[in-house]
This record gives sequence, structure tokens and C-alpha cells, in this order.
Amino acid sequence: MTRTFVFLVVGTVGCLCSPARAEIKASAVTAELVCNVQDAIRWREPAWTSSRCDRIAAALNATPAPAVLLAVAINESDLRPRAIARHGDRSDVGLLGIRCVHGKGHRCTNGPAAGLTIRSLMEPTTNIRVGAAVLASKASVEDWNGAGRDGYATRIAAIVAALGGARVEVKNRRVRKLVEQIAAAVNNERRS
Repeated sequence: MTRTFVFLVVGTVGCLCSPARAEIKASAVTAELVCNVQDAIRWREPAWTSSRCDRIAAALNATPAPAVLLAVAINESDLRPRAIARHGDRSDVGLLGIRCVHGKGHRCTNGPAAGLTIRSLMEPTTNIRVGAAVLASKASVEDWNGAGRDGYATRIAAIVAALGGARVEVKNRRVRKLVEQIAAAVNNERRS
């Protein structure tokens, strides 16, 4: 049953990222879920304030795929707004690991990030807005930040399923730990 559900979620993720995605109703995320998941995943760091969670949930809910973008943020940065991974002339920045190809004046030269600085991409609502545009420009979530990363959509689908309260079995050790932490956070939200 669990494996079947994961396959259904993978199909949903694929649909949310295809041109026909406007027809699919995306699940909204609550500020409480955002706070609980951040606290569970980033337990060594201070918990976000409720106003920060409100802003991030609002930014996510202003996109066509809030749960998918939250899952990407969990996968890419473990919900660290100031995360940065440098790769020569490019960096993956912020919550969603937005790709920034460095240009003159320390501004990004690529896609929806063009003209922005790394510092501005670290601001969560800007990062989410750009992430929504990146997702809209892709054939599927599998293409996030590059040419088809093997199994990426499956990892995102597992995280989306966990955010929705589904029990999910995952082989990847890192994602399995994230899914366990998310399950605890989701159960916390339901008890509140």
C-alpha cells in the first residue's frame, strides 16, 4: 500500500510541474506545519518565530505548489534560509537552493534569478517566489537545478507524502531520516 501511494504522489509531483498543473489543486501548508517541521529538522538551531512561519507559509501558499516547494526546501537546505553551496561560477542559494550563475557585480545571470544577488536570494519570500518561477519553467521537479537528477522526484514525492501525514518507506538514508522527523512534526500539529 505504501509503495503504491508513493507512486501516486510521484505522479502528482510530475503533474504539478507540467504545463497542465494549473488544473490540480495543490495542498496549502499551514504556518504551524512550517514551524513544527523546521523545529524537528533544525532542532539544534533556534525555532522560527510564529511571524516568520506565517510569512513563509504565506509565500508558499501564493505559489501553485506549496507542498512541493516546501519539500524541495526541506531536501535542498534542511530549511536553512542562509544555505549556500558554491560550485565554481555558480551557487545554490537559500531555502530552495536556487541556482545563481555569477555575473558581474555579484548578480545572478540566469533564469528567474537574473539580476538578483546571493544576499537577496537568502531572503525566504524572495527565494520562494523565484523557486515557484523555476518550478514553472521545468518539465518536472526531476530537473530542479540541473539536468535530471536520478530519483530526485521520488525523494520530493516521499517528503510531500510525509507532509500530508502518509506513512512512507524510503531507501535513501538521509531522506528516511527527514521523513521520520516530518512525521513527528505532522503528528505534533495534529495534536495541537
